[in-house]
Amino acid sequence: MTSPRTAPRTDDAEAPPRPKATLFCPDCGHENPLQGDWIVSPRCDGGLLVCPDCGATVTTCATVPVACPP
Repeated sequence: MTSPRTAPRTDDAEAPPRPKATLFCPDCGHENPLQGDWIVSPRCDGGLLVCPDCGATVTTCATVPVACPP
């Protein structure tokens, strides 16, 4: 049994494709590539990526180099 074909949604069809590494803010919906406009807040265990629009923490990142006290 085959399912009927449906037309693509117009909002998806008109939107430009996003890069694969696009992050989304869970609080305000801001979106940008990983290397985009996110604010990096360094910590000893890595760093936080913070939304530039609302200040929410989007993710933690262990690859942010930070000098930590011994």
